[in-house]
Amino acid sequence: MRLGKQRLETLQILRTLNGDSLSWTSHPAVLMWEGYEGALALYGLEICREWKRRGYKENVYSKIKPYFDTFWHDDCMPPWLDQPLLHSRYRSALLLKGGVDAVCACIPQRNKNAWLKANGFPQKHQFTSPRELAELRKAVGVDSIGQNWYRQWDWGEFAKVDYVWPRYDVVAQGHWVGKNLVPSNRQATY
Repeated sequence: MRLGKQRLETLQILRTLNGDSLSWTSHPAVLMWEGYEGALALYGLEICREWKRRGYKENVYSKIKPYFDTFWHDDCMPPWLDQPLLHSRYRSALLLKGGVDAVCACIPQRNKNAWLKANGFPQKHQFTSPRELAELRKAVGVDSIGQNWYRQWDWGEFAKVDYVWPRYDVVAQGHWVGKNLVPSNRQATY
């Protein structure tokens, strides 16, 4: 399911960056892709291809493709793309989110977020620590959780949300300054 969400989040960020939407305008994920819309569109198209390859109905590709056609050029890859710290932090977040998804699959109610709220938990996308996940597992009454899809790669990171965002320096006339990454306690709540 998270792969499907990536398609939609990519489209939303592209719409925001292109001025087609006013959502998320100050979100770090939007700011980090500003100026690199072509690379983001390429990522979105690849995610759509993988989504379709897995047998899901694909209806976002055609919405992302015009952004790719408009913004793609040979020099549109962001300079922070090869930063190990960035990828490590995002892998950690995916491990936590995968664990939350697996536990929430055990909640019998259709509206998982309503159940979470009624039982004193944050919404699914707002979990930030392994402690919260352990408390959720106890409340749901499952000793072991279903398959966390992200565990198959044995990344080595701990499951937590501790994002870093490429630093955008407005003083430098709207350009990314080097390959600096700054920790952020801001959660990616969409």
